[in-house]
Amino acid sequence: MNLRIHEAAEKIASKATLRAVRILGCALDAQLRRLRLSDDALTMALARIKELETRNGILTEMVETFQTRLRKIAPKKRPHYSGPARFKALQLRQTMGWSIEEAAAQFVVTPTTFTRWEDAADPARQTVGPDIQPDPPIRRYADVVRALVRLAERLHLGRAHQIAAHVARGGWKVSKSYVESVLKSEPTEASPDLPDSSSRMPLKATFVGHVFILDSHEVKSFLGFRKFWVTGVLDAYSQAPLGIHASATPPTADAAARLLKRVAAAWGRPRYVAIDGGPEFKGAFRMAAKRLGSRIRLGSPGRTTITGLIERFWRTLDWLMGLPLAQPLTLSDFEERLAAALNYYTYQRPIYSLDGATPAERLAGVQPKAATAIQPPRARPGINHGPPPMRVAWLDRVARRFPYLQPA
Repeated sequence: MNLRIHEAAEKIASKATLRAVRILGCALDAQLRRLRLSDDALTMALARIKELETRNGILTEMVETFQTRLRKIAPKKRPHYSGPARFKALQLRQTMGWSIEEAAAQFVVTPTTFTRWEDAADPARQTVGPDIQPDPPIRRYADVVRALVRLAERLHLGRAHQIAAHVARGGWKVSKSYVESVLKSEPTEASPDLPDSSSRMPLKATFVGHVFILDSHEVKSFLGFRKFWVTGVLDAYSQAPLGIHASATPPTADAAARLLKRVAAAWGRPRYVAIDGGPEFKGAFRMAAKRLGSRIRLGSPGRTTITGLIERFWRTLDWLMGLPLAQPLTLSDFEERLAAALNYYTYQRPIYSLDGATPAERLAGVQPKAATAIQPPRARPGINHGPPPMRVAWLDRVARRFPYLQPA
């Protein structure tokens, strides 16, 4: 009986401790938000510093948790680091001034392993270890093409079909299967789980303005005490966002109706309006769609049917904004990130299901850059044909975010 009482008391104490931590997080959230909303530049800078310190502390705890988990695995059974990841570890050791033992402890390897990495480092290729590959035939693409594909993967430009589309926009036409073979022969860090844009919708749009898809998306704030909402209108033919509205309150039917009217005034009245069963798409919204002469098509929330295209669109925007790891603190933060992500998605991110065109190119009806791509040079291993005729550009040059390839 006493044992059961003791276990129950421990359980209650554990829940109380977690609740206390949550209350402390609430207090921190209120303090950061109050400082960020101040008109004083020094106070706003102090709020930014406190926010970065909090994020850094959270990331440090996450790293320590992963390290603890890896240390429970025998050294010979732990997953291996890739060549580029080993080279990054060597660079971090030099930056931090760690000894061999300290660096090995940070990356959960043995000091002997870290010493071997330093002996096998290749600064020219920024990797560690030999590049073991089978001897390819003479018709293989030159090494510069493979290096370009690996660079695109390190920039997290997407899966194989997305990388092929980005390279095609830069000027070289490579296939999805070729990119996959390169990534398998030289494995690198795993890419984020990106949405697959290759699947089709049952309601197929055949021209711009044929089908408008409307949906609302919810994003949690930093520390999760508030939520932001964004309502969007997506053209199904071009997959281009035609209208976006962000708010700190749940969307209403009147707000969704006003958004639809603004988009219809700018882009024309759609033949179909695809929506889910959310409350913001009832009442005043359906009356507005009826006045425009548009037919309403319903889809089930969370299912890949009519609304599946915009669900993938939201997942793509979340990934571009760095969610859920880098959550916004205020509505202005959310709007800034949303605007940058929309700009990159619309004008620089090719869509595989649009034959490599960007949403802006399909919306404007112009020839996509990928259509003018040529076959890259072919050569035996080790024979290089100079640098590729393209370079890496950044939509956000200051923060070096949103990379894309453009002709040199």
